[in-house]
Amino acid sequence: MADTAAATLRISGMHCAACADTLEAALRRVPGVVGASVSAAGQAAEVRWDPARVGPEAITQAVRAAGYDAEPDTAAA
Repeated sequence: MADTAAATLRISGMHCAACADTLEAALRRVPGVVGASVSAAGQAAEVRWDPARVGPEAITQAVRAAGYDAEPDTAAA
């Protein structure tokens, strides 16, 4: 596989495992996202993507379109 980029995002607005499942599915539908794992308990999402196909802005936009908010988790860096 080509080089991928990765980030951990802090997510706000999740209340349960169903929220995490909904957000994870939304992220995986973004063209260029090659992996997503969302934790409601941790209020975080780990996302991997192909930077030739998608960028962080589109990923954040997908989170917001799903009804949540995201910002980079600088503590995970």
